Amino acid sequence: MDPTSRVGRPTAEPTSRAAGTTKVRDRSPSIPPVPLRSILFTLSGFLAATSLPAPIDAQAQLPPPDASAWTIASQPLMVIGGLEADANGEFAAIVDVVRGPDGTFAIVDAMLSSISFHSPDGALIAVTGRRGEGPGEFRRITGALADPQGRLFVFDQGHQRITEFTFDGTRVGDTRLTRGAADRRIGGVGRFPHGSWYAWEADQMLASGFDELARDTVGYYRFADGEVGELLGRVPGRVSTEFKVFLGGPAIRHALYSPRPLGVGWGECLLVGTSDVPELRILDGTGADVGTLSLETTAEPTTREHRDQWASSTVADAGDEAGFLQRMLVRSTGRRVQMAERLPFAHTVIVDDLGYIWAQRFRPPEGEGDAEWQVFTETGAMAGTVTLHDRFRVMEISSDEIVGVQTGGLGEEEVRVYALDRGADVDRRPLPLACE
Repeated sequence: MDPTSRVGRPTAEPTSRAAGTTKVRDRSPSIPPVPLRSILFTLSGFLAATSLPAPIDAQAQLPPPDASAWTIASQPLMVIGGLEADANGEFAAIVDVVRGPDGTFAIVDAMLSSISFHSPDGALIAVTGRRGEGPGEFRRITGALADPQGRLFVFDQGHQRITEFTFDGTRVGDTRLTRGAADRRIGGVGRFPHGSWYAWEADQMLASGFDELARDTVGYYRFADGEVGELLGRVPGRVSTEFKVFLGGPAIRHALYSPRPLGVGWGECLLVGTSDVPELRILDGTGADVGTLSLETTAEPTTREHRDQWASSTVADAGDEAGFLQRMLVRSTGRRVQMAERLPFAHTVIVDDLGYIWAQRFRPPEGEGDAEWQVFTETGAMAGTVTLHDRFRVMEISSDEIVGVQTGGLGEEEVRVYALDRGADVDRRPLPLACE
């Protein structure tokens, strides 16, 4: 499996790669939406989104397969961690799982501020990292990537720093980011298969005025030797709104059903867009517009019924632990907070090792994505729908395996590897010439 790369995600998580491409996805731990806990106060000017270029010219393509006939094994090939693991194999909030050139696993845990290394058969090799300010210590890890030389790069958004390791757990050194052209904190970095790097901005909320909506944009930049360089492009980000808290003062939060920025590597290009418009902009490594990729799916307008659904889904997700006051706060938030104009068509987007584009269906209210994934070809044509296991966060999809994180009923996490049977659909999909 080609160890090309992605590190971190601007709320977008996250999210796999075609061989030699870059994964870009939301790697922050999924946290059920608790209204008051999610309130942030961030003021900033609004940046207009860049318009999309014309679609790419048609070219000879392979016919789309029937991805709905692909099957996922009912039992995993491998499990790392879980309730039965010893203390060194327990995980709290996994944000990334990366495999090195020799098949070694690096499992990155944001809550524990640690990286654990496991052999290809799952045996523990080493654990390193802890919370702190010094070398080899972390504040907020959001992702990691490996290069073909067997080096692991861990991105700490809190410290704005990249720490390099070997896959035996040895720390090589740190690189602190210089923001350069970017005017705000960096949310993550990634690497194209030919070796050049890029970075993207962290998500933020914008002041909107009461009962109004404000939309952020996220910039992607060239990145080299720790310095954030020339802007590659901007995409629409999340939608914020100001409202009055039940029995309290003013607050700001994301709108109900807020879309999120999407970004994923596609050969030497980036597919970037937003989860409420099923059209992805194609940027090459210089920032030039290659075209747009229209996915054969839709994003529905929000209705009054969706407001009620948001409240009921949020209460249901909170479970029996939600008290009377919390339920009242949720219902009040559902009435007072503005909704986005459209439901997201996807929670996250991944490109697999054969070049298929996987879009995880959005599941209300705001947290984890659905178990159902729509699969598209390089033309945007729908190839079919694949259903994975519930509460399984996908990290990467190879030609015959899916690696991800399974969350149990008690919140415990474990890494699982499942076999993926595509039948005869094993040919690599073609890329636009500018992305090869």
